Amino acid sequence: MVSVLSGTSLQKMSVHGILFYFRSLLSGVPQGSVLDPLIFTKYTCPLGIIGQRYGVKYHTFADDTQLYISLDPDNELNLSSSLKNLERCFVDIRLWMKPNLLRLNDNKTNIIYLASPRCVKSLKTSALQMGASSIIPNGSVKNLGVIVDQCINMYEHVTSIYPTDYSHLKNIHCLKTFLTQEALITLVRAFVTSCIHYCNSLLYCISDNDINRFQRIQNSAACIVTNTRKYDHITPILQKTALATC
Repeated sequence: MVSVLSGTSLQKMSVHGILFYFRSLLSGVPQGSVLDPLIFTKYTCPLGIIGQRYGVKYHTFADDTQLYISLDPDNELNLSSSLKNLERCFVDIRLWMKPNLLRLNDNKTNIIYLASPRCVKSLKTSALQMGASSIIPNGSVKNLGVIVDQCINMYEHVTSIYPTDYSHLKNIHCLKTFLTQEALITLVRAFVTSCIHYCNSLLYCISDNDINRFQRIQNSAACIVTNTRKYDHITPILQKTALATC
């Protein structure tokens, strides 16, 4: 167990209850500070300036930085030059990070090409060179807890939620005899419906099959909360529990 007790410029560590001497805090911010994300984002603002220099769009969330470029898949010259431009941007970012006590982690860097289903099939997805590493494009990436695939149809995100939610429902069902209905609703909200509702605006226009999978999860959750039998008509039960479980 490691905790940090900080003043304005000094820091002391406690390991298993043993306190060490104060040390000067030469860089960084106190661990656990509510200002951590704000201060870090401000500290890394120059990354955006570097991106703009190369015509690269970006956005950041705490220590997660994402870069975007538009490519013309039908123009091989444009495709090649755009990727080389992005590689040069990575080089400048790495050069800025070193003296500022930061490190670009190649192993945690992901690349994805986003396109329509038709373009994805014909798109030549080139790897990007980052230092000594060659980053191979992925078919999907996780972005702040949401799995985004190349066609942005959210199929892989729904596929990841579906078994997890059913696993939680199975565990809740095993405990239901020991819980009040209020406690059941709290568990369903915390472990099941929260997963469905998280970033649900991205689920607009998902396939009917994926909608049906989410519907089955909601049906099962409503049955557990109301102690309804499996083959009873579910529509009135959902209407009854809609406000309670959402």
